[in-house]
Amino acid sequence: MAQLGKRGFADQYGNLLALSLEGEKLQIAQREEFRQMMDFQRMLLLAQTTVTELAGPQVPVSDADVQSAYDAHQDELQEVHLRGIYIPFDPEPEETEGQAPPEPANPGEGQVKEADALAKADALRARIQGGEDIAELARTESEHPTSSSGGDFGFVKRGQFAPEIDSAIFALQPSQITSPLRDRFGYFIFRLEGKRTAPLDQVRQIIENSLRQQRMMELFARMKAAYPVTLNPGYFPEEQAPDPLGLPPQ
Repeated sequence: MAQLGKRGFADQYGNLLALSLEGEKLQIAQREEFRQMMDFQRMLLLAQTTVTELAGPQVPVSDADVQSAYDAHQDELQEVHLRGIYIPFDPEPEETEGQAPPEPANPGEGQVKEADALAKADALRARIQGGEDIAELARTESEHPTSSSGGDFGFVKRGQFAPEIDSAIFALQPSQITSPLRDRFGYFIFRLEGKRTAPLDQVRQIIENSLRQQRMMELFARMKAAYPVTLNPGYFPEEQAPDPLGLPPQ
Protein backbone atom coordinates (compact mmCIF):
# COMPACT_ATOMS: atom_id res chain seq x y z
CA MET A 1 0.00 0.00 0.00
CA ALA A 2 2.86 2.39 0.77
CA GLN A 3 3.89 2.23 -2.90
CA LEU A 4 0.49 3.65 -3.95
CA GLY A 5 1.01 6.96 -2.17
CA LYS A 6 -1.76 8.82 -0.34
CA ARG A 7 -3.80 9.50 -3.50
CA GLY A 8 -3.48 5.95 -4.79
CA PHE A 9 -4.42 4.50 -1.41
CA ALA A 10 -7.47 6.82 -1.20
CA ASP A 11 -8.57 5.72 -4.68
CA GLN A 12 -8.18 2.05 -3.78
CA TYR A 13 -10.08 2.56 -0.53
CA GLY A 14 -12.87 4.28 -2.45
CA ASN A 15 -13.11 1.35 -4.84
CA LEU A 16 -13.25 -1.16 -1.97
CA LEU A 17 -15.88 0.88 -0.14
CA ALA A 18 -18.08 1.17 -3.25
CA LEU A 19 -17.84 -2.54 -3.98
CA SER A 20 -18.57 -3.49 -0.38
CA LEU A 21 -21.65 -1.22 -0.32
CA GLU A 22 -22.86 -2.83 -3.54
CA GLY A 23 -22.26 -6.23 -1.91
CA GLU A 24 -24.45 -5.17 1.02
CA LYS A 25 -27.27 -4.29 -1.43
CA LEU A 26 -26.89 -7.72 -3.01
CA GLN A 27 -26.97 -9.26 0.48
CA ILE A 28 -23.78 -11.23 -0.21
CA ALA A 29 -22.94 -11.11 3.50
CA GLN A 30 -26.06 -13.18 4.21
CA ARG A 31 -24.90 -16.11 2.08
CA GLU A 32 -23.64 -19.25 3.83
CA GLU A 33 -20.47 -19.51 1.73
CA PHE A 34 -19.58 -15.90 2.61
CA ARG A 35 -20.07 -16.63 6.32
CA GLN A 36 -17.81 -19.66 6.02
CA MET A 37 -15.12 -17.54 4.38
CA MET A 38 -15.45 -14.92 7.14
CA ASP A 39 -15.15 -17.61 9.82
CA PHE A 40 -12.03 -18.98 8.16
CA GLN A 41 -10.46 -15.52 7.79
CA ARG A 42 -11.18 -14.81 11.46
CA MET A 43 -9.57 -18.11 12.47
CA LEU A 44 -6.54 -17.39 10.26
CA LEU A 45 -6.08 -13.89 11.67
CA LEU A 46 -6.43 -15.15 15.25
CA ALA A 47 -3.83 -17.88 14.61
CA GLN A 48 -1.35 -15.47 13.00
CA THR A 49 -1.77 -12.93 15.80
CA THR A 50 -1.30 -15.64 18.43
CA VAL A 51 1.93 -16.86 16.83
CA THR A 52 3.23 -13.30 16.59
CA GLU A 53 2.32 -12.58 20.19
CA LEU A 54 3.75 -15.77 21.70
CA ALA A 55 6.76 -16.52 19.48
CA GLY A 56 7.06 -13.76 16.88
CA PRO A 57 9.94 -11.44 15.98
CA GLN A 58 8.99 -8.83 18.59
CA VAL A 59 9.32 -11.38 21.43
CA PRO A 60 12.68 -10.64 23.10
CA VAL A 61 15.41 -13.26 23.19
CA SER A 62 17.64 -12.82 26.20
CA ASP A 63 21.41 -12.38 25.98
CA ALA A 64 21.75 -15.42 28.22
CA ASP A 65 19.75 -17.55 25.76
CA VAL A 66 21.86 -16.32 22.84
CA GLN A 67 25.12 -16.99 24.71
CA SER A 68 23.95 -20.45 25.75
CA ALA A 69 23.03 -21.36 22.15
CA TYR A 70 26.33 -19.92 20.91
CA ASP A 71 28.31 -22.00 23.42
CA ALA A 72 26.35 -25.15 22.57
CA HIS A 73 26.92 -24.90 18.80
CA GLN A 74 30.61 -24.10 18.52
CA ASP A 75 31.19 -26.82 15.94
CA GLU A 76 28.46 -25.58 13.57
CA LEU A 77 29.77 -22.02 13.94
CA GLN A 78 33.34 -22.94 13.07
CA GLU A 79 34.92 -21.11 10.13
CA VAL A 80 38.08 -21.88 8.17
CA HIS A 81 40.38 -19.34 6.57
CA LEU A 82 41.40 -20.69 3.17
CA ARG A 83 43.85 -19.83 0.45
CA GLY A 84 43.34 -21.67 -2.77
CA ILE A 85 43.65 -22.21 -6.50
CA TYR A 86 40.87 -23.10 -8.93
CA ILE A 87 41.42 -24.91 -12.24
CA PRO A 88 38.25 -25.10 -14.35
CA PHE A 89 37.43 -27.55 -17.11
CA ASP A 90 34.78 -27.63 -19.82
CA PRO A 91 31.98 -30.00 -18.79
CA GLU A 92 31.21 -32.82 -21.16
CA PRO A 93 28.06 -32.18 -23.23
CA GLU A 94 25.12 -34.18 -21.96
CA GLU A 95 23.79 -37.05 -24.02
CA THR A 96 20.07 -37.44 -24.46
CA GLU A 97 18.75 -40.97 -24.86
CA GLY A 98 19.22 -42.24 -28.39
CA GLN A 99 21.01 -39.08 -29.46
CA ALA A 100 24.72 -38.35 -29.74
CA PRO A 101 26.08 -35.33 -27.83
CA PRO A 102 26.38 -32.17 -29.94
CA GLU A 103 29.72 -31.35 -31.49
CA PRO A 104 31.50 -28.29 -29.98
CA ALA A 105 31.33 -25.15 -32.09
CA ASN A 106 35.13 -25.06 -32.44
CA PRO A 107 36.47 -28.57 -31.90
CA GLY A 108 39.82 -28.58 -30.09
CA GLU A 109 39.80 -24.82 -29.60
CA GLY A 110 39.78 -23.57 -26.01
CA GLN A 111 38.45 -26.87 -24.67
CA VAL A 112 39.92 -27.94 -21.32
CA LYS A 113 39.26 -31.58 -20.54
CA GLU A 114 38.59 -32.65 -16.97
CA ALA A 115 41.59 -34.99 -16.99
CA ASP A 116 43.88 -32.11 -18.01
CA ALA A 117 42.48 -29.85 -15.28
CA LEU A 118 43.02 -32.57 -12.68
CA ALA A 119 46.58 -33.18 -13.89
CA LYS A 120 47.32 -29.45 -13.63
CA ALA A 121 45.82 -29.27 -10.15
CA ASP A 122 47.92 -32.26 -9.04
CA ALA A 123 51.05 -30.64 -10.48
CA LEU A 124 50.36 -27.33 -8.70
CA ARG A 125 49.78 -29.14 -5.43
CA ALA A 126 53.12 -30.89 -5.82
CA ARG A 127 54.84 -27.54 -6.47
CA ILE A 128 53.29 -26.05 -3.32
CA GLN A 129 54.37 -29.05 -1.27
CA GLY A 130 57.82 -28.58 -2.79
CA GLY A 131 58.04 -25.10 -1.28
CA GLU A 132 56.55 -22.73 -3.88
CA ASP A 133 54.32 -19.94 -2.60
CA ILE A 134 50.64 -20.78 -3.03
CA ALA A 135 49.75 -17.08 -3.13
CA GLU A 136 52.07 -16.44 -6.09
CA LEU A 137 50.82 -19.52 -7.91
CA ALA A 138 47.22 -18.43 -7.32
CA ARG A 139 47.95 -15.05 -8.92
CA THR A 140 49.30 -16.68 -12.07
CA GLU A 141 47.48 -20.03 -12.32
CA SER A 142 44.10 -19.74 -10.56
CA GLU A 143 41.03 -18.94 -12.62
CA HIS A 144 38.95 -17.58 -9.78
CA PRO A 145 38.03 -14.05 -8.62
CA THR A 146 40.33 -14.56 -5.60
CA SER A 147 43.41 -14.88 -7.79
CA SER A 148 44.14 -11.13 -7.58
CA SER A 149 44.39 -11.43 -3.79
CA GLY A 150 46.70 -14.44 -3.95
CA GLY A 151 43.87 -16.94 -3.65
CA ASP A 152 42.63 -15.60 -0.32
CA PHE A 153 39.10 -16.97 0.18
CA GLY A 154 38.81 -15.39 3.62
CA PHE A 155 36.82 -17.15 6.33
CA VAL A 156 34.45 -19.78 4.97
CA LYS A 157 31.38 -21.02 6.86
CA ARG A 158 30.01 -24.52 6.81
CA GLY A 159 27.69 -25.08 3.88
CA GLN A 160 29.30 -22.59 1.49
CA PHE A 161 30.67 -25.46 -0.60
CA ALA A 162 29.27 -28.83 -1.64
CA PRO A 163 29.17 -31.36 1.24
CA GLU A 164 32.19 -33.36 0.03
CA ILE A 165 34.31 -30.20 -0.26
CA ASP A 166 32.97 -28.97 3.09
CA SER A 167 34.08 -32.19 4.79
CA ALA A 168 37.57 -31.96 3.34
CA ILE A 169 38.28 -28.32 4.22
CA PHE A 170 36.95 -28.55 7.79
CA ALA A 171 39.10 -31.62 8.41
CA LEU A 172 42.29 -29.73 7.53
CA GLN A 173 44.98 -28.85 10.02
CA PRO A 174 46.85 -25.50 9.79
CA SER A 175 49.08 -25.26 6.67
CA GLN A 176 47.75 -28.58 5.39
CA ILE A 177 46.85 -28.73 1.68
CA THR A 178 43.92 -30.63 0.20
CA SER A 179 44.06 -33.00 -2.70
CA PRO A 180 42.24 -31.56 -5.74
CA LEU A 181 38.57 -31.17 -4.84
CA ARG A 182 36.10 -31.38 -7.69
CA ASP A 183 33.02 -29.25 -8.15
CA ARG A 184 30.81 -29.21 -11.25
CA PHE A 185 33.18 -27.11 -13.34
CA GLY A 186 36.69 -27.50 -11.97
CA TYR A 187 39.13 -28.46 -9.22
CA PHE A 188 40.07 -26.57 -6.07
CA ILE A 189 43.29 -26.86 -4.10
CA PHE A 190 43.05 -25.33 -0.63
CA ARG A 191 45.52 -24.61 2.14
CA LEU A 192 44.22 -23.98 5.64
CA GLU A 193 45.42 -20.63 6.98
CA GLY A 194 43.54 -20.85 10.27
CA LYS A 195 40.34 -21.77 12.11
CA ARG A 196 38.03 -19.86 14.40
CA THR A 197 34.53 -19.82 15.81
CA ALA A 198 32.47 -17.11 14.14
CA PRO A 199 32.35 -14.06 16.45
CA LEU A 200 29.12 -13.79 18.41
CA ASP A 201 28.28 -10.33 17.05
CA GLN A 202 28.36 -11.73 13.50
CA VAL A 203 25.97 -14.60 14.19
CA ARG A 204 23.74 -13.07 16.89
CA GLN A 205 20.87 -12.39 14.45
CA ILE A 206 21.06 -15.94 13.07
CA ILE A 207 20.95 -17.39 16.60
CA GLU A 208 18.05 -15.15 17.64
CA ASN A 209 16.06 -16.17 14.54
CA SER A 210 16.83 -19.83 15.22
CA LEU A 211 15.67 -19.52 18.84
CA ARG A 212 12.44 -17.85 17.74
CA GLN A 213 11.87 -20.61 15.20
CA GLN A 214 12.47 -23.15 17.96
CA ARG A 215 9.93 -21.36 20.17
CA MET A 216 7.44 -21.43 17.32
CA MET A 217 7.84 -25.19 16.86
CA GLU A 218 7.44 -25.70 20.62
CA LEU A 219 4.30 -23.55 20.51
CA PHE A 220 2.85 -25.65 17.69
CA ALA A 221 3.62 -28.82 19.66
CA ARG A 222 1.90 -27.43 22.78
CA MET A 223 -1.16 -26.35 20.80
CA LYS A 224 -1.35 -29.72 19.06
CA ALA A 225 -1.31 -31.46 22.46
CA ALA A 226 -3.79 -29.02 24.02
CA TYR A 227 -6.22 -29.06 21.10
CA PRO A 228 -5.94 -32.49 19.45
CA VAL A 229 -7.46 -32.83 16.01
CA THR A 230 -8.82 -36.13 14.71
CA LEU A 231 -8.86 -36.65 10.96
CA ASN A 232 -11.41 -38.83 9.27
CA PRO A 233 -9.44 -41.34 7.14
CA GLY A 234 -12.47 -41.77 4.89
CA TYR A 235 -11.98 -38.20 3.70
CA PHE A 236 -8.64 -39.17 2.09
CA PRO A 237 -9.45 -42.29 0.06
CA GLU A 238 -6.80 -41.57 -2.57
CA GLU A 239 -4.00 -41.66 0.01
CA GLN A 240 -2.82 -45.18 0.75
CA ALA A 241 -0.42 -46.15 3.50
CA PRO A 242 3.05 -46.99 2.14
CA ASP A 243 3.71 -50.67 1.62
CA PRO A 244 6.36 -51.91 4.12
CA LEU A 245 8.02 -53.86 1.27
CA GLY A 246 8.17 -50.75 -0.91
CA LEU A 247 5.82 -52.18 -3.54
CA PRO A 248 3.81 -49.69 -5.62
CA PRO A 249 0.07 -49.36 -4.85
CA GLN A 250 -2.24 -51.66 -6.84
